[in-house]
Amino acid sequence: MRSLVLVALCSCLSGCLVGPDLERYAERYGEASASTGVTATFLGCASLVFRDGEEAVMTDGFFTRPGKLAVLLDRPVESDPETVSAALHRIGLSRLSAVVPVHSHFDHALDSPVVAAQTGGVVLGSATTKAIADGLDLNNAIVATLGQVYVYPPFEITLYESRHAPVSDGGPPFPGSLDAPLPMPAPISHYLEGGSFSVHVEHSSAGSVLVHGSAGFVTGALDDVRADAVYLGIGGLSSLEEGEPGTIERYWNEVVVATGAKIVRPIHHDDFTRPFGSERAFPTWIFDDPADSLDVIEKLAERDGVRLEMLPMLEPVSFAGP
Repeated sequence: MRSLVLVALCSCLSGCLVGPDLERYAERYGEASASTGVTATFLGCASLVFRDGEEAVMTDGFFTRPGKLAVLLDRPVESDPETVSAALHRIGLSRLSAVVPVHSHFDHALDSPVVAAQTGGVVLGSATTKAIADGLDLNNAIVATLGQVYVYPPFEITLYESRHAPVSDGGPPFPGSLDAPLPMPAPISHYLEGGSFSVHVEHSSAGSVLVHGSAGFVTGALDDVRADAVYLGIGGLSSLEEGEPGTIERYWNEVVVATGAKIVRPIHHDDFTRPFGSERAFPTWIFDDPADSLDVIEKLAERDGVRLEMLPMLEPVSFAGP
């Protein structure tokens, strides 16, 4: 199974071309407004940091970016503390309360324990995420209980069950979970999914957002959840739509319509093998074109009166929209 997944990754990554500049999409769909109050900053992939003054929480925090060869050859990788430190310095972040990986693949959980260690925070996630932290001898991870509210003033975080986009034989790449510390360094394929989450972040006065990092869903899981804005993972969507027309609309209905969100901000559309902060354009993969997904999403947004906003890279914008 792992070999088949890596062959698929090989064909995808070897065919990655740089698409149109992100600014062109901002002109078409609108760009999130800059803000100096309660902010959100897009760090690439599904990594976001939400800040109110000195208080902050983060999803993923993926800064050590193994290159294409490391991914294709399934090489052993681990978090690089110097790279993490440089990235945190670049975005001016020295303190975090919590880091929440949306699942435990390397492009989400690789750096989370080191980010938490360097900022005095905790990692909140699955047992597999805890196994990654324990493999680094950091022991700073909490296994989250679905639906429980975790309070990190002025933020509250709640995790809901979700699904990874079914991009590998109808399921996630590298499925399964870990129940023992992961020896480091570990091959890419050993960072198992470990379950996926929708991450709800509420601020005491600035509203609430939902970070939905991967384009899968659990039917009905978000029916009782409300959010002002959704940070919506779109990686792999166009290929899923091609294989099963209507997939994007079902995804939209279960995540955006269900939560009542009036702003959607696409994430996880960039090339996760490029160095942190270098992405300024959509990649165009052999198997997936984010622009095609956005064409469908644009029509759904117009239908439902939702504002579609592109996120500038590494620039703070309003937490939950205007």
